[in-house]
Amino acid sequence: MMKYLNIYQIHKGSIMHELSWKTEYEIGNPLVDREHKHLFDIALEAFKPVVPELRKKKIRDTIIKLNEYMKIHFKHEEQLMRSIEYPDLKEHRVIHANIIKNIQEMIASLSTLPLKEFEKNLAFFIDTALVGHILEQDSKIQRWYETKIGQRHIIHWSENFAIKNEEIDKDHKILFKIANDAFLMSQEGADKTKLKEVITKLLNYFKSHFEHEENFMREINYPRIEHHQKLHKGIIELTNRLLKGIPSMDTKTFELELALFVEKHLVTHIEYDDMKIKHFLNGDDEMSIVLDDM
Repeated sequence: MMKYLNIYQIHKGSIMHELSWKTEYEIGNPLVDREHKHLFDIALEAFKPVVPELRKKKIRDTIIKLNEYMKIHFKHEEQLMRSIEYPDLKEHRVIHANIIKNIQEMIASLSTLPLKEFEKNLAFFIDTALVGHILEQDSKIQRWYETKIGQRHIIHWSENFAIKNEEIDKDHKILFKIANDAFLMSQEGADKTKLKEVITKLLNYFKSHFEHEENFMREINYPRIEHHQKLHKGIIELTNRLLKGIPSMDTKTFELELALFVEKHLVTHIEYDDMKIKHFLNGDDEMSIVLDDM
């Protein structure tokens, strides 16, 4: 008779511990909760029935997948923390780095540990790196978000964003203003028609700005123009997706979706992708930086 591992696992040799997503793990942020639940879905794949000879491969494939999605989730979570000016971002990033280090060490140990011991370690990892981290650390992010005084998500222009081209820097400042208008409208309870209007304005200005920026890149023979054009195309598609999603979002979800979008596809795009244009003009070595795909 084949032996299968149940999704109930002995927690460090003591109590029986149920490894499953519970509503009590929700922190109240729909975007973060959605990704947390997906992390559980991936992790629990390792405990689903499989014939004994495929057990180790099943676990290894699952843990590698968990590792990759966890890195994506941490990136999104850190973008959110930055967008709401979370005061403990630096410390939280250190915790994330340690979790990734631990899961990579666990992957390496699979070839040397007995399978049952590894499964026990995996259950403990899920309990500490998922459940414990969510309840002890991620819940603090939401509490900060809910109690933050003043204008949430408002982004501030800094000369650190300037690439020293008058037209492009002016465009970027206008994009910041439109995004801030959207945040303010959301916080003031604007209806969805008004929100759609301001995101449409953002979309149209993105198109105009990207045309200006790509013309400038052609003028200076910028070597990464094709890659940069691909990023611009992706931002336009994602802005359209945000616009189409407004009817199905409540105000809180819209505000969070917009915050993540602005952080990743406006602020970060300027800081890392557009700044390479400046470095190219200055003749320095920053062109060698490889960015993550959108």
